[in-house]
Amino acid sequence: GVTEAGFVQPCSLALGPQDKLYVVDTGNSRIKVLSSNLDFQTHLYNETLEGRSVTGICLGSSGDSLVTVNWRTKTVTEMNMEGRTIGGFSHDDLVEPIAVAVTSDDEVLIADNGVGAVLVFESSGKLKRRIGSKGKGAGQFKELGGVCVGPDGEVLVADTRIIVFSKTGEFLREMGGGR
Repeated sequence: GVTEAGFVQPCSLALGPQDKLYVVDTGNSRIKVLSSNLDFQTHLYNETLEGRSVTGICLGSSGDSLVTVNWRTKTVTEMNMEGRTIGGFSHDDLVEPIAVAVTSDDEVLIADNGVGAVLVFESSGKLKRRIGSKGKGAGQFKELGGVCVGPDGEVLVADTRIIVFSKTGEFLREMGGGR
């Protein structure tokens, strides 16, 4: 739905300051902001949300901004908590970016199904390295679903299982699912 309580294709969420929940409402080209009790607070609109193609959201490294990834335009956008753009980038290596995470060192991690890897960027958009690859072996991906940063900086990737890499990209272990 298009009302305060309605969603059309919610696909990603981030828990922000004061336990506010930021939900990418892709089908409505907006971010819905909810209280800790899941009560509607507001909607955020931004030109990068248009086209119903933002598929990933996370908090920026300082915790006072939101970072989104748009699979159609292949852009990463940082916005303040009111929805105003404060930075972002695109890169020729992005093919089908679907999820985003930011490390405490300001590295931007993009799970990209077209590439079949997690691409690690500087906040300026310079590609630093790739983590993982397409395949069926240990540390390889079938279809990426999400990425986040663990408490010790490890990179956790959702695929048909959870795959854990060190912060430098070394395969550590995997849990669940089959190959």
